[in-house]
Amino acid sequence: MRLRSSSNEEKDQVLSWIRFFSLECWNADAEVLLNVVHLLSNLESLVLWIGPLNFAPQHLEELFDITKRSKGNRCLTCIGELRELSLRFKPYVEKATYYKFLEGSYFDSTLYAISRWPKSLLPSLSIAQDPFNQERHTSVRKGNQLGFAQPIVFFQIEPALPILLRSPTIRATLTSLRFRVPSRNIARSFTQPPPPNPPSFGASKSPNDISDSEEEAERVRKRYTHEYAHFSASPYLSLLDVSTSSIPESSIPSILARFRCLQHLIMDKCSLLTGDLSVRNNGGEWAALAKSFAIAGSFKAQEREKKIAQWLEQLREYEAAQTGGSAGTAGTTVPASTGSGSRRAKKGRRGVATATISLRKEDAAPPPPLLEPDNLKNKLTLPKGWAEGVAQLVKKRQLMRASWRNGVVRVIRFAEMYELRNMNQEVDGDAFGDTEEGLDGLVDIQSVEEFDVDVTETNGCGKAPILCLGGSGHFTGGHSHMEGCGHERARNIWGDEWND
Repeated sequence: MRLRSSSNEEKDQVLSWIRFFSLECWNADAEVLLNVVHLLSNLESLVLWIGPLNFAPQHLEELFDITKRSKGNRCLTCIGELRELSLRFKPYVEKATYYKFLEGSYFDSTLYAISRWPKSLLPSLSIAQDPFNQERHTSVRKGNQLGFAQPIVFFQIEPALPILLRSPTIRATLTSLRFRVPSRNIARSFTQPPPPNPPSFGASKSPNDISDSEEEAERVRKRYTHEYAHFSASPYLSLLDVSTSSIPESSIPSILARFRCLQHLIMDKCSLLTGDLSVRNNGGEWAALAKSFAIAGSFKAQEREKKIAQWLEQLREYEAAQTGGSAGTAGTTVPASTGSGSRRAKKGRRGVATATISLRKEDAAPPPPLLEPDNLKNKLTLPKGWAEGVAQLVKKRQLMRASWRNGVVRVIRFAEMYELRNMNQEVDGDAFGDTEEGLDGLVDIQSVEEFDVDVTETNGCGKAPILCLGGSGHFTGGHSHMEGCGHERARNIWGDEWND
């Protein structure tokens, strides 16, 4: 492919024609690739295969770190046009090497570099590591075991992935995410905010950071909370693929509660209910799992109620300090920001008034599930457990309706996505519903009808979700897939079948 010509104008015109770039081999020259991709300013799709012989972490960091563009780095110039980014990692070797381990060279820097991008329009992101195949990396002559540990791609996922999901780069645009790290437990990375970043050991500290009390130590810890910690993680995510990773069954409801728009969850080879668990009590374990899917909204409501209680307590402490004449003293912060005291409050409607609340109790109504409904021909779904969960959800909302009618409690609900968009247009920005602090993203229930749950099997949540066991890479080998399953949608998005 010829990219350069005698005329600069002609060269720029040729480069602008290229919309898709895919590197699907393990032995390419990374230096050449950086020189090529840097010139493609209109790329809409970028696919890279990263193996042990072509890319080092420094190469990807240079490619994705646009903050160093002024220094002449060969970074991406197509971020504003990019619609799909796919990174496939295969780090395995047949000869032991500990250079990267001793050097501390991992691809965590790639996630941090992407999180520093400006706001983009990227809806699809795929970051996947191939599972280690013992048969492909051994031979009869070498024996059945290699006898050494294989290199790893990411060293610390827990701080890097939450920051990426909450970054302005993809937070408001990401709808499809594939993140696979074989045998690594990544559940907390989806359900917890980024951990605080206190100064490293030996770093200089200000006099205000030096304290002997535990309370002051906790204040110091909160002071170094990451700037994205108060944001919700990718609120518009509708498809999540965590296949081959280690996801405990108990963490699935938390993931569903965290991503309220999630419709497809792909968990191939995640060791989900293995062994006799899959057939115990005539499928009772699967029914219990389906029930936890249906009541995931209750977990979300309970979690938010705890945050509201903490916020109200801080609000009372702040008002007590103001009444006592201690306002303006050092260390006093306005509780409108529970994560970062220095963050300035935004203008615009906050859903429910953030003034002093004198009601006796505030309850958050649990939202109904949004997983895709089952197909009529599906013989593998678990309608019993799902129906039990939906019935429990309906009963809880009915009890809350009775308390609300009697004026005992104030009931608030999570705002629908169309409400968030309309309110954001009214207040010029993303002031409403962009965080999980206080009452942001919540609205008061105004009528009895808002407590109702549509349990019909056509448009409501009465039908159990699809359970497809066809696998991600078996669309041509005779394995049957359920119509409308997550595998089919993922294939339409990424268009690959290498992850079988």
